[in-house]
Amino acid sequence: MLSAGADGLLGLAMAGFLTLEEAAQRLGVEYKTVYRLVRSGELPAGKIGRIYRIRESDLEAYFEQQKQQLAQQARDARPMALQGQTCGVCAAELVSRLSVGGTCEVCDAPICQACWAIKKARRCAAHAEVAEPANASAPSQALPKDQPGGAAPAPRVDDITSQIKQLRDAGRPVTTPGEACLAEEGFIRAFAQRLEAMPDLPDPLSKRRIALPQARVKHELRPTTTATADGPGNLMSRFRLRTGGWGRPKAGLVLEARFLSRPERLVEQGYDADPLGEADLSAILEDLRQQARREDCYHAVILGSPTGWDEATISIVTRAGGGRSFKDRRVGVTLYDLHGDQAHLDQHDDRLREFWPLLAPAQFAGELARCVVAVAKLLGGMDGVALDFAAKTLGLPLGWIRAAFEQLSQTGSYALEELPKLGPVLEKKATSST
Repeated sequence: MLSAGADGLLGLAMAGFLTLEEAAQRLGVEYKTVYRLVRSGELPAGKIGRIYRIRESDLEAYFEQQKQQLAQQARDARPMALQGQTCGVCAAELVSRLSVGGTCEVCDAPICQACWAIKKARRCAAHAEVAEPANASAPSQALPKDQPGGAAPAPRVDDITSQIKQLRDAGRPVTTPGEACLAEEGFIRAFAQRLEAMPDLPDPLSKRRIALPQARVKHELRPTTTATADGPGNLMSRFRLRTGGWGRPKAGLVLEARFLSRPERLVEQGYDADPLGEADLSAILEDLRQQARREDCYHAVILGSPTGWDEATISIVTRAGGGRSFKDRRVGVTLYDLHGDQAHLDQHDDRLREFWPLLAPAQFAGELARCVVAVAKLLGGMDGVALDFAAKTLGLPLGWIRAAFEQLSQTGSYALEELPKLGPVLEKKATSST
């Protein structure tokens, strides 16, 4: 046995060492992550009996190494800063890293997702190679339409322009391939920007909240249809969020934005002027339902159309009752009319309410104004109010109350503080007596 003096020396010697649990807590990761790093040899550790010990200096060195690797990966993936940058192909402003699809293979100029995925651009406009078509000098061999094997001639540009003007004068939601492409890019980018600004979101199935900065995120961005040279590819931007596991409560979410258009009609006619209908939506709803069942987590989805949606289709997602209504406890759907800049969703779906800032920003702005008034009225006879208490008292989503707290704190009459046991608390500022 060790003497008392020896035991004290051993305790002093072990002061610079950590258990796997302590190392995981220091790094803010799960225990299994540190265990895997130790077993693989990436993180140096010693073993006393059955207990691993990690030297604090080795843990700090490993963390610094990871920081350097991450910084190098960021430099390799995004050679240029996004501040004030524009796409090297279409000159669109790049306001989020998620909007960058790649870089020019000659000069590393950033290329937006739309040009990268849809136009298949791999070089910026300054370095794009303009190849002459094969046999450009040879006479055209195309047969007239009335000859066997002849293809129908493309519509004349002036005819298309005249038709588009007439349809727009009549109030129809007209979009051209180029306009649809720009609408798609803006729609996908705006969704990512709104998501980046949200601190947390609820998981309606587990009844737990997911802090977005700490969540494990998997992002997928891909076209769902074959893109034309200057038209949309019906991009899908999908974020899978997960938290918890290995003894901790689990929560998960899928947040998805899909752009929907009719590429074949845009190619054939040169434009589209009809809202999407039930035939365009039904297969997607069934696909979402099956995905949500397989992944067993809640899906909050926004489907954007450049020509809008017809009334019968809107009623499928906005009406809670009825035989044709879409209802699934794992899926919340919003139809977004990009032509009319309006979101359509079931306003009585409590699960979907906290996702309004992401899926229906205009409607949320109106609700937030009323929420701010309600919070200010609640504070009328109090010095301060906690976030949880305000949400329960007013019967409003936690995210709405948080946004109202932040807005009121910017007026100068209130102070927003984070207290250890109460969380966010909005307090009245003391007025100086004259």
